[in-house]
Amino acid sequence: MKRLLALSVLLLGLALLPGCRKADTSEAGKGQAARATPGIDQPLDVEGIKVKVKAARRTDSYDAGGGQRLRPQQKEDELAVVTATASGSGVQETLNRWGVSVALKDEKGRATRAQVTITNTPKDRQDPDEVTWVFAVSRSSRSLTLNLPGDKAIVLDPLLEKR
Repeated sequence: MKRLLALSVLLLGLALLPGCRKADTSEAGKGQAARATPGIDQPLDVEGIKVKVKAARRTDSYDAGGGQRLRPQQKEDELAVVTATASGSGVQETLNRWGVSVALKDEKGRATRAQVTITNTPKDRQDPDEVTWVFAVSRSSRSLTLNLPGDKAIVLDPLLEKR
């Protein structure tokens, strides 16, 4: 009984330490789940394919496998690499059909088409396919949005590191 009481006091003390915050259970806090980012926190339906971005990063080069290293052609550019899961019927055929219609747009409205699309079909067909798009973007761009067919868009800012 003393051990249980001591544990309760310890846990209560941790919640009161400076810099520690209790989880927000207010009505305002409950609404945060409703503001989930479509395509990142929850899948976005694009022409019957459920797309969910797992990662987005900016880099100077990208290893595309098979000894192929991708780099932007312009020195003022860098690569944006976007990795997503895609699930649904006919994923590979649909991704092939999308082709160059997948684009990345910055805050100034400049759009660039995917230079490379890499798809990976898992051995276990219960798992979603994985797709990686590689784009050349301006180093000066601050905000990037993935544009998909059917006027669907995913704002990537929550996944990109602040520079």
